[in-house]
Amino acid sequence: MEGCGVRLLKAILISILIITVFSLAIQEKILQKPYSQVILTGRGFVVPSARVILLNTNPKGGEYMIAIFDPEANKTIFLRRTDRPINKEVTLPHSGPYYVLIDSELPVVCALKGVASYPSKEILNIEYGMGGVSALLLAGIILLEGKRNDKS
Repeated sequence: MEGCGVRLLKAILISILIITVFSLAIQEKILQKPYSQVILTGRGFVVPSARVILLNTNPKGGEYMIAIFDPEANKTIFLRRTDRPINKEVTLPHSGPYYVLIDSELPVVCALKGVASYPSKEILNIEYGMGGVSALLLAGIILLEGKRNDKS
């Protein structure tokens, strides 16, 4: 019965290791999908994940204000009041919703384009931790099993 338990534990650890490797590959593929959105004056939208975005605005005259707000941290990531076009890279520090607000009397077109995406630090810690621990446990079990077979 002891051999059956060890085999089951090995199967579970191998499964965790395989799932971790596949989840990293799938995550990389998902993060490479392009993201872009265009909004008009007075409208906001949610940005889906942690990323570096390229912010472009095209005002139709007059002063306007644009802000990117992080509701989870309750802070403003980017804030600018100007009458000129903006072309700037902005780093969104974590995955989660962000809100972009434009305040203007005249029309302003705002375009956001994802330049680079990255998973959150918390997600990576979980993935690497699970994969690393399961790999070490699996290596330990195989090593002990090999020593036990050598003594027989």
